[in-house]
Amino acid sequence: MPSTSIELRRPTASWNGEAGHVTPSNPDITEEQSFEGHTQFSLPPVDRGKDAWLFLFAAFLLEALVWGKSPHRFNHEPFAGSSGIATIGTCAMGIMYFAFPIAIALQRLYPHIARWAPVFGCLALSVILVVSTFSQNVGHLILTQGVLYAFAGSLAYCPCMAWLEEWFVQRRSLAFGIMWSGSSTGGVVIPLLLESLLQRFGFRTALRIWAVSLLVLSLPAFFFVKPRIPASSIGATRLNIKIGFIYDRTFIIYQVANIVQSLGFFLPAIYLPTYARSVLHASPFLAAVTVMIVNGFSSLGIFIMGLIADRWHITTCILLSTIGAVLTTFLLWGFAGNLAILYIFCVFYGLFAGAFQ
Repeated sequence: MPSTSIELRRPTASWNGEAGHVTPSNPDITEEQSFEGHTQFSLPPVDRGKDAWLFLFAAFLLEALVWGKSPHRFNHEPFAGSSGIATIGTCAMGIMYFAFPIAIALQRLYPHIARWAPVFGCLALSVILVVSTFSQNVGHLILTQGVLYAFAGSLAYCPCMAWLEEWFVQRRSLAFGIMWSGSSTGGVVIPLLLESLLQRFGFRTALRIWAVSLLVLSLPAFFFVKPRIPASSIGATRLNIKIGFIYDRTFIIYQVANIVQSLGFFLPAIYLPTYARSVLHASPFLAAVTVMIVNGFSSLGIFIMGLIADRWHITTCILLSTIGAVLTTFLLWGFAGNLAILYIFCVFYGLFAGAFQ
């Protein structure tokens, strides 16, 4: 009786001689070749097809739900005016960034369990939001919506980053641009929705409604966020970590530039509402609109940059984003004597600075 074997291979890529450009060895391969005595194993196509685009849609939605929440809702009773409110959002974002290496390592160690990470993560997010409605002080909110929310968000979101590279090769930058634009889109839509709920139902009921809504909206992730290549039923027994790349000069230059840029990227979003209120004497709502504009046009900027990054050299994209953000800050925000000019600054800053992602 002839033996039967199935071989699965992850897409390989070849270096084409230019920094920042990777060419897939054969992105059109959708199934392993069949030989006598072997079984043909079909895989979904990359860069196209129903499965790839449904994965990207679900990843975009998950990005918006996890990253699009806004701490401005804590300015309502019973926590209005409490010190430490700003710590909630800072803590959640910082822990999610730092938790990514841990989440990715666990995903590689236990690939058969990682398939269910978005499901468990979204369920945990909803439960944590409900638990946070029983908070009696800001410390309780920091623990629930700052610390626990961050770990659950990392669990739900990390598989999207890892598996997107399996689904998209030639259109990878575009796919990342679409997925990452979800956070900016959520940063516009979710605050408006929460504000309406808070005004109508109050803090605790509004968050419970949002917890249920988050669970319902994340349902596509349960079905469509999945690896293109089925995970083995037996995970790796150890991680084969190679860190020699950290000594590479190109890596060091890119990493230093990325850190420096990131240190400045969040400052306008943090201080724009305060600047609008204290210097331009805008109302609280008009001041909050500044961040919404930045988020909205960041979504557009990320999408455009993802589109051109598949065609242009990576350093050209970086220079375009950086120079545009610097000139916009110096020429527009530096001379913003009224709210209209500040809004124009928010538009261009969102387009250029947001695109750096």
